[in-house]
Amino acid sequence: MQNDTDLNALARQLTQVGSLGLLKLVISSFHIVLIIICIPLFIRERKQPMIKHRSWTINILGCVTTTTYITPLCCFLPTYLRHYFLLQLPVLQTKLLDYDTMVDPEKYKIHSRALIQTKFLSSELGAWTFFLINSIPCFIILLYFLSITNLDKMALGLPNPTDASTTYIGLAQLVVSGVFLLSYGPRSPKDNFQIMTQFYIVTALAIGVVLTSLIGIVSGNSNVIKICHIFSAVLVFLTVSVDLIIPLQFLLTNKRYKLSPIRLSTGALKKRSVKKPGHSMRVQVNLSQENALSNGISSGEGATSEGSRSVKSQSSCAGKVANFSVPKILADPILYDAFCVYLAREFSMESLLFIEAVRWYKKQITASPTRDNIIALSEKIHNEFIAPNSVNEVNLPKKDVMRLDRELQSILEGESSLASTLAVYDQAAAHIEQMLTLNHLRKFVASSIFREATEAK
Repeated sequence: MQNDTDLNALARQLTQVGSLGLLKLVISSFHIVLIIICIPLFIRERKQPMIKHRSWTINILGCVTTTTYITPLCCFLPTYLRHYFLLQLPVLQTKLLDYDTMVDPEKYKIHSRALIQTKFLSSELGAWTFFLINSIPCFIILLYFLSITNLDKMALGLPNPTDASTTYIGLAQLVVSGVFLLSYGPRSPKDNFQIMTQFYIVTALAIGVVLTSLIGIVSGNSNVIKICHIFSAVLVFLTVSVDLIIPLQFLLTNKRYKLSPIRLSTGALKKRSVKKPGHSMRVQVNLSQENALSNGISSGEGATSEGSRSVKSQSSCAGKVANFSVPKILADPILYDAFCVYLAREFSMESLLFIEAVRWYKKQITASPTRDNIIALSEKIHNEFIAPNSVNEVNLPKKDVMRLDRELQSILEGESSLASTLAVYDQAAAHIEQMLTLNHLRKFVASSIFREATEAK
């Protein structure tokens, strides 16, 4: 008789939990539709900053595996770590513009080594490495508790070691992720793709999911468990929706989000490069500019898409662009520094680094046209900018890369004249300069960085 009473009580509890089936079905259907829409778009637009800088593959994994609970919670910390190192990447790249670093092999080697490490840690592969390191111990712990859990209790939704361990692991993951996010988030730019805003919202919602589950486990009351299930389902729905809808909104509307422009101090802009005896290499932006750079990475203008601009603003911008060119900007100390900040914000510093490296190469070869110097400098530029997957690889057409390889081979074999040696990178530098003009010049001239730089002159 007692057994029948216990079974009836368990059946009633199971029925109460099962009554949430319709809610979960609606939420799951909405998520499936969102994921089906987003995955092809994210794959196609994976190089767009608002997709790329969110570790899109890790985000998709977290959304697809929402029902597994542990997997999506292990995605938070790798995403934040990758974003943190991504913000550090252009700051390190800018340090390579320093004259002393350029001419000092030891300094250059140290900065290059740090840049290589940061580039890996800020890549999708780095995010997956973080994820594996972060998730494997959690799954091992989960498997242990699963082995000692009464599966009947688990099926009935009753408190059990597996659910408890899952909740505590999830809470630990979110606490660590939240602490790390708060350690660098407030100092990070409120960028034009609202990445930090999304991170804050998603983390807060996920913590709400875990705390709701924890309340249900601790209480043991069937009514409380039911309410916690409802709240948990709704919070999971909101978490996944925010994670997918914000980047989806950008893709569908093709608009940037308005935020406060970067403020650059006039004094910082005026403190510009100096020339060393026998050299005209630019000095790295000073400490004030470096702070402005780190505060300005990814911060954006309230620029709308091309189709939404008025004819008046188009003609105004076209007039400004016509008055400025990349060589003119690079020759102007104040505009050069402003362009550095802008390219760092756009994660395109390697283009400027390549142009400066080619200038430095010519000056060094002209000053000392020895075979050893030519070979050392040629290999240095090739290994850093031209070789596949190099630390500052620039986007050159395949035919240009093949031509460079042939010409560099001729240089190494001593078959090229001094004039040919000096001009070996000219075509590649011209291509990169053209890409800067096509991809960045118009946006730079329309930015508040350019406006403040011209006002400071």
